[in-house]
Amino acid sequence: MIIKIKGTDKVALITDSLEIAGTDIKSGVMSGTEFIVEDGVCKLKDRSAFAGSVATANKLIQTLVKDCGFAIPVAVKMLTEIPARVMKVNKGVIASGKDADIVVFDDNINVTGVFVDGKAQILN
Repeated sequence: MIIKIKGTDKVALITDSLEIAGTDIKSGVMSGTEFIVEDGVCKLKDRSAFAGSVATANKLIQTLVKDCGFAIPVAVKMLTEIPARVMKVNKGVIASGKDADIVVFDDNINVTGVFVDGKAQILN
């Protein structure tokens, strides 16, 4: 709804994921608080409240594309160019003079490669 109201040029996709995001961890203790992860959501162990986000950036794009019908370039722009513009950092687009930080993903929007400063990084 917010994208419909504000438009894709004024909404930035961000994730404030917990350190366990992108892992197979299903329960444990973080900062002294017991948690569980069910259905892609991190909750307090007693299920009384959310404990924090476990959404990764590619999951945000997957949701916008697969569940909301946005085109991949639009979703990627909202995750890269818009936040970079808001934060006034030299990132967000592939262009001369910009930082060469690039994430590569497959047709299912799963991360398959990462480049930082133009150098390939090893994925775990």
